Amino acid sequence: MIRETFRPWGRMELILDQLNTDQWSFIGAVSTEDRCSTALELLCDRRAKDKSLIFRIEDAPSRFYKEVERKTSLKEEDFIRLGILASEIRKHKLLGRHGGPLNDAMQFINDPEVEDLIIDVSSLPKKFFFFVIRKVLEQPSRLRNVIVTYTEPGSYCFESLAENPEAWNPLPGFLPPRKEPDKKVLFIGLGFEPLGLPELYSSGLFSSAKIRLLFPFPADPTGVSRNWDFARLLEPVPGNASANIERVDARNVPDTFDKLVSLSQRGQIYSILAPFGPKPMSLAMCLFASVYSVREYNPSVFYTQPTVYNPGYSYGVKIVDGKPMVNAYCIRINGKNLYAPLE
Repeated sequence: MIRETFRPWGRMELILDQLNTDQWSFIGAVSTEDRCSTALELLCDRRAKDKSLIFRIEDAPSRFYKEVERKTSLKEEDFIRLGILASEIRKHKLLGRHGGPLNDAMQFINDPEVEDLIIDVSSLPKKFFFFVIRKVLEQPSRLRNVIVTYTEPGSYCFESLAENPEAWNPLPGFLPPRKEPDKKVLFIGLGFEPLGLPELYSSGLFSSAKIRLLFPFPADPTGVSRNWDFARLLEPVPGNASANIERVDARNVPDTFDKLVSLSQRGQIYSILAPFGPKPMSLAMCLFASVYSVREYNPSVFYTQPTVYNPGYSYGVKIVDGKPMVNAYCIRINGKNLYAPLE
């Protein structure tokens, strides 16, 4: 049994081996990506799947729309072959009202039969999984064990991954305080797509905030190059943002969480989080913003939501030692949240 004093993470199969749980409920998403079903496949191989909630998110109309729908329908067939019922797949629009998908999520996690839960964020939009994880952390100990999984792709496409971002807006459940303090820090997770952020920089929107760029490292050479391209777009802005780079292991959620805690002086400095980086880095931001919401100046999370995704966003699944690379992060063990404010 994993000791509760740690924040365990590692390959999904190794984490599951250490937990005394036979059946897991599952939240995930079907998309164009090969990796969207991998965590569920591993769970089914163990005959450990229980109830499921699978989101199918419809993009806005674009030149990619027909191809995105075609590839997503093919992946939906994979989910059905894995035993997912048609009633467990909930269809929502990416740009629709938040209420529908968020209500589905709340109904699922409030189900008294859901006790041990895996949330797969591999293809789940940030605007949805941030809300789900926050609500899970707020649940009483009826939710016994909660794990977040993330499958690494074989590769990303070299073209733009996403396009046509919406305006700079807070994610559902992560609004800023009514009156923002003068002292603030903006944490930007560096990814591959700036999604309008450099233009916001040049407008002076962040001129009063201290800037911290979370740079994923180590990473493969192609990823590092694309992250540096992102950072260079922010270089000419006030505050010399490029000098404020913080290197973080993109896979290591506990360390990234601890860095956010340290740089914000344990949540005493008002933090604005911009999750443009890899999903595990964004998960750390989500956990930090959720558990420090009790502070006087609660952290906020802002994003420029893309409205169009490339149907070739990623290809394949990363294979290590002959097995798919699915990282798993324990956020609750035996009814106890492993991420909590440091006093």
